[in-house]
Amino acid sequence: MTQEELLAVANAYVECYNSDDLATMKTLMSEDVEVTHHNRGVHRIGRDIVFAGKEGAAAVIPDKHFRDRRRIVAFDDVVLIEHTWAATAKADMPGFAKAGESIELELCTVMTIQDGKIVKYDDYG
Repeated sequence: MTQEELLAVANAYVECYNSDDLATMKTLMSEDVEVTHHNRGVHRIGRDIVFAGKEGAAAVIPDKHFRDRRRIVAFDDVVLIEHTWAATAKADMPGFAKAGESIELELCTVMTIQDGKIVKYDDYG
């Protein structure tokens, strides 16, 4: 894939995430996608398992979104995005936030993309 094609997939994912378009997000990920949120103990393999978690999280943090995209770089089959993830907890999230608290995480998201699909997704931060 070209750099432009890699960036198009990564940007589409972020836009779908921000608009809560789970149906389109699913089409951007391979069936056996591996998702890891380092430093938070989350590791999932398989699109259905990943999206089961996303649907459950929407009830607790419905306004979650990425913002402040400061840098995005594509090379080989990888896209790196430096940005901020933000949300407001609607319920207590032990070890993370109390109900009503704002959450901000500075992240580096690394997407490995093959044949137009995200096959590996890592968040560091």
